[in-house]
Amino acid sequence: MRDKNGIYYYKATESHQPTVCMLFLQGDPDQLIEVEFKSFDISCSDGELISLVDGWEQQGQYFPAEEDHSLPLAERHRLYCDDKPSKLVTHQNVAMIHWIILKPGQGFSINVRFFYNPKPCNVISKEPAGRYTLSNYGHEKNCTFTVIYPVNIKLLGMVVGTKLMPGVSRQMETENRILRECEKRGYRDWVEIKSGYPDSLDPTFMTSFWKLCGYALDPKNMNFPLPCGISSVRLVSSGVYVNSVEFDFENLADSEMTVYKPKMCPES
Repeated sequence: MRDKNGIYYYKATESHQPTVCMLFLQGDPDQLIEVEFKSFDISCSDGELISLVDGWEQQGQYFPAEEDHSLPLAERHRLYCDDKPSKLVTHQNVAMIHWIILKPGQGFSINVRFFYNPKPCNVISKEPAGRYTLSNYGHEKNCTFTVIYPVNIKLLGMVVGTKLMPGVSRQMETENRILRECEKRGYRDWVEIKSGYPDSLDPTFMTSFWKLCGYALDPKNMNFPLPCGISSVRLVSSGVYVNSVEFDFENLADSEMTVYKPKMCPES
C-alpha cells in the first residue's frame, strides 16, 4: 500500500515461477491519483505483462462497482507489455497495479501523484473511524463510501430523494421523515447500508440491510451495525435531487460482533 507522491520502481532480481505482484495506491477521500510510467521493460514474448486498474480489484470484484463507474470495465482494467502504458488518472481515491515479470533486470518505474478532487464520489476510507458526508452533487450517479472493517454507522443527517423547500428548514430541525424500503415504494433515490465479507469488494454483491430515503437533520439513535467484514454506505441517485447523507463510522466492538455477526452474516 502506498499513499505518498513519489517515484516507485520494481526490477526482477532472479528468475522464478510466474507470480502475480500487486501495488495498491490509496489517497485521502478527496484525492485522485495520477500514475505515469517513467521506464518500462516488460516483454510480451517472455510471458510478462502489467495491468492498470482504475479502482481496486480482488477475486474478480471491483471497486467502484461496474455500474457505479463512468467508464466500462474494459477501459478501467487494461493489460500492457512491450509498449509503455499511457498515463492513468483515476476517478476515485484508489488505484491498483498488477504485474508478472520473469527475467532478471526487467521491470518498470512510475511517478505517482495524488491531487485534490473537489467532488469525491466513490471512496475507500484509509481510516477505521471518522465522519463523512456522501453526496451526488445533483448528478445522476451512484456513490459509495467503503471501510474495509466491521463498523457501526451512526446517521447524523440526510436529504435523499426529496427537495428542501424555502421556509421549512426550521420545521425540519424538529421533524424527521425517513422512509424505509424506498425502492419498493417506487422511489428512485435512496441510501443503502451494506456489509460483505472481506472478498466482497463490489458493493453490489454485499448484503443490503437498510434502504432509506427522505430527510432527517437531527436523527435520534439511528445506528447501523455492519459486522461482516467490509462496510459500505451507497447512495443511489437519479439526478433529480441533490442527495446528501452524513454519518459517523467507528469500529464495531467485540461485544457487538458477538451479537450481530451470527444473525447478519451468512456462512461463507
